[in-house]
Amino acid sequence: MENICKTSKHRATKTVRLTLDNVETILRNNQAVKAIHLFRDPRAIMNSRLTTKWFDVKESLYNDYKLLEADATDLCNRIIHDLRAGIRLKQKYPKRFAFVMFEDLLENQKLKSEILFRFYGLERNNYNDLDRPFLVPEEVHVFKNRKSINKEYENYANWWRLELSVKAMVVIDRACINAVDFLGYKRFYTEDDLRNVSTEAFSFSPQFHIEHLYETHQYEL
Repeated sequence: MENICKTSKHRATKTVRLTLDNVETILRNNQAVKAIHLFRDPRAIMNSRLTTKWFDVKESLYNDYKLLEADATDLCNRIIHDLRAGIRLKQKYPKRFAFVMFEDLLENQKLKSEILFRFYGLERNNYNDLDRPFLVPEEVHVFKNRKSINKEYENYANWWRLELSVKAMVVIDRACINAVDFLGYKRFYTEDDLRNVSTEAFSFSPQFHIEHLYETHQYEL
């Protein structure tokens, strides 16, 4: 694919765990680059880590969840760090940098994906496939349970609410209260509320909505 990529007008890369203060150098030195920082509910991220065999963090009663809390604290400190750096980038490069919330993207995917494609300068004929619903392949074993959850609740954002224990949620919330509250994620105080996925787990302010991607806001953190 190397030659195809080199001759393509548009190229995209997903980068994991790159802090945003390193992105400014790239934006400053290459005017063609645009960047989107994708946020997700930290409790969903922690649930993913807990249910991933190779990730070295588990719920541990013997240590009173200290390892879990330490990992959640590190994650949310990085989220706050990236928020502060991202706010500066959004003010400085309003047409080339944007925040996107994972859960927001899942609602009306076609419309919001079109907004993102336009942000990157892609024409309408580049995203005709968005007319078709996104489906998880049946043959991918790791997705089978996830697929049944998505089929029932029609939202990938709900996986963690059906898997994460209440105790772990409380520990993560305690470590991530600043990030959770600022980003607009809802805190749950009972197991019934947590498991009731008919209610949304987020209430984002307009500044984080994809429909307002091009607007410059006065974020306060």
